[in-house]
Amino acid sequence: MGNIFTSISAVILSSLFISFLYYPILPSIMATHWDAGGNPNGYMPKEIGAFLIPVLLSFLFLLLAFLPRFDRKLQDSKETQKYYYEFVIVIFLFLVYVHSLSLAWNALPFSFDLSQFMVLGFAALLYFMGYAIGHAKQNFTMGIRIPPTLSDEKIWEKTHRLGSSLFKASAIISLAGMLLPEYSFIILICSAMLSIVICVAYAYIEYYRTAKK
Repeated sequence: MGNIFTSISAVILSSLFISFLYYPILPSIMATHWDAGGNPNGYMPKEIGAFLIPVLLSFLFLLLAFLPRFDRKLQDSKETQKYYYEFVIVIFLFLVYVHSLSLAWNALPFSFDLSQFMVLGFAALLYFMGYAIGHAKQNFTMGIRIPPTLSDEKIWEKTHRLGSSLFKASAIISLAGMLLPEYSFIILICSAMLSIVICVAYAYIEYYRTAKK
């Protein structure tokens, strides 16, 4: 796992480097939150906003690195650990991507549609989420962790095979939704939520169907 932790540390350091790179040209009060249409609706002093993500990543690193220690099932599956840590790296890269977009939006002399770039990042995250959970064995840390899937390994496998396909499809639908900029974020959220609802419903249907046998 040494290589994983080295990679995560490198991602955190890169976010800090980006902060220092943009800091001199950031406005004293910078936008840090946007609505679904890409309009800023939250602000912070640059002394806080420029370094918020690197600090958050540092705390997340401590949390996500030690979380598997409390999950015996995850500890027993080296394969699932591999996909868990890979997904952690992808989450960190996504946050650095968001961090870079935020700083660029505030610092650069021209404007751009932040929401479209965010949809692109979320679509990539959704696709890798589908990839990761499709390989995850039963555990308490990563995946669709509800009573039916945690109580029956076969239901876990069936639900996660379905979830893998649905999340990947949601990513593709979200990318296609970028052709309709006004609705792209709504399409992203709806497709992701629908995937979750279908997976949960499927797991419970399988659980009750199995219980009746």
